Order: sequence, then structure tokens, then C-alpha cells
Amino acid sequence: MEYRKTLISVFVLFVIITLLNNANEKNILKKQALKEKDWATLSFAEMTLNAKAAYVYDLGRGKVLYEKNADEILPLASLAKLMTAYVALKEAPRGTFITINKESIKEEGDTGLYPGEKWILKKLVEFTLTTSSNDGAAAIARTFNEQKEATTTKENFFVNKMNQEAAALELLNTHFSNETGLDEPNSVPGAYGSAKDITMLLSQFLKKYPELLEATAHALNTINSENKPHNIENTNKEAAKIPGLMASKTGFTDLAGGNLIIAFDAGIGQPIIVTVLGSTREGRFSDAEELILRTREAILRGL
Repeated sequence: MEYRKTLISVFVLFVIITLLNNANEKNILKKQALKEKDWATLSFAEMTLNAKAAYVYDLGRGKVLYEKNADEILPLASLAKLMTAYVALKEAPRGTFITINKESIKEEGDTGLYPGEKWILKKLVEFTLTTSSNDGAAAIARTFNEQKEATTTKENFFVNKMNQEAAALELLNTHFSNETGLDEPNSVPGAYGSAKDITMLLSQFLKKYPELLEATAHALNTINSENKPHNIENTNKEAAKIPGLMASKTGFTDLAGGNLIIAFDAGIGQPIIVTVLGSTREGRFSDAEELILRTREAILRGL
């Protein structure tokens, strides 16, 4: 009898201790979560951005560090070229030849391409993303469109692929009207999306084709076509000032204002993506700089 009572007492004590330990662990986790939230709030407090929307995302941990109007639908401008490049790389071998034709050269801006120049897809993607070349994006799209036999679908084939890929990646606030991101007539954006959506797109790009984004991390570079070397300058004029820069893409149109998305390594194997939409031509760089600074501070505090 005494033995049974002892066993029952031990069992009850065990249950009580287990419940207390579980409660204690929950309290610790709760306090830790609150602490991280407090650090995040403190790190990004009293910050004034020019941008209408912003998003800071820890890619390694899948964690949002900061957001401002993250789901607001805004014009993307040349950030659309990330999808242009992503779809092209997914649909064709990197060694596919692209010829720059006269129609492509008619696009707004001059990045040094000329009719008849031949590129392999990999190099043209690097060139197009780094210089934000409308000619390069148009040449890529036209090459894919011309492969379609049905003339009724030729013109929109590639852009349709871009929108299909957006749907597949569950970028629900994103839509493309053209491959460049240039504004369409009648004040229609060439592409629109949210800060969160375009961040998720770059996340996928970094996971699948990280080496194709390396060129966008350099302020100056030389990229060779089959015909000539091109000495190019990054449209992200702050590229050389960002330690650990992994990728960057700029965008600017009258409708969009200034856009910028960058990825940088905040530590060993800790990639962070910073996105700003709807800023000004110069303000996009100062916005990103401020967000990078605050992010580094937050990480040092243990966020």
C-alpha cells in the first residue's frame, strides 16, 4: 500500500515538474519573441523614408525585419527586368544566342548595344540587369517571341510567360505589360507589384541563379558580347559603398519614381534583401542606405 502511494506521489510530482518546465519554456520563448520585437522596433524607430513602400527580409531565416506598406501595389519600373531575366533563364539554355535587332534599339535609352550584335543569353542578362538596358530586355523578349509559329501570339508570348511565372510564384500583386518596365501610353505602368512581391522574386532568383546576379554587385565591369567588350557602369551608383553586396537592381520612371532592390550579406551566410518602391531618383539610395544601417544595428542587438 505504501509502495503504491509512493509511486502515485512520484508520478504526480513528475507531472507537476513537467508542467512547470513547459510553462517556463513557453515564458522564455515568449520573452525572447517580445525581446526580438522590441529590438526590431527600436532599430527601425523614428526613421523617415522617401519611399512609399519598403521591405527588409532575412532570406536565410525567412524572417521579415521591417515593412512599410509591403503589399501596396506600385509601379515597378525596371525592377520588372528581374522577371525578364528569370523567365529567359528558365525557358532557354544560358548559351542561347540573342541578336540585337533594329526594333530592340528603338527602346528608350542607349546602353551601347547596336543592331546585329550577338550575345549569349547569360552575358546579355548580366549586361541588361547591371545597366538596366531596355534594348537588352527587348532583344531577349523578341527572340522568344519570334520562336512562336502562331503570329497571333507572337507579340505577347514572352510577357505572358512573365505573368504566368508571377502566378506560379504566388506574386499575387504583380503584373507585367511589357518586358522593360517602361511606362505605357495613357499613364499605364509597364509593370506593377508590391515591395513584398518583388522581394520574393529576388529571393527565388538568388536561390536558382545567384551567379547571374554577381555582375550587378560591381560598380564597374566589363562584359563581352560575341563582337566586342562593353565597359559598363552599374545604375546603382552606391554599389561600391555597400559591404557584402550580392545583387542590386534599380528602377525609375515618371509613374514609379525611384525604386531599388538590393541583397547583401550581413554576416557569414546571412543574406538580407532590402526593397524600396515609390521613392525619388536620389532618395531611393538614401532610403536603402538607412535601411541597411538599421538592419545591421538590429542584427548586432541579436535580432
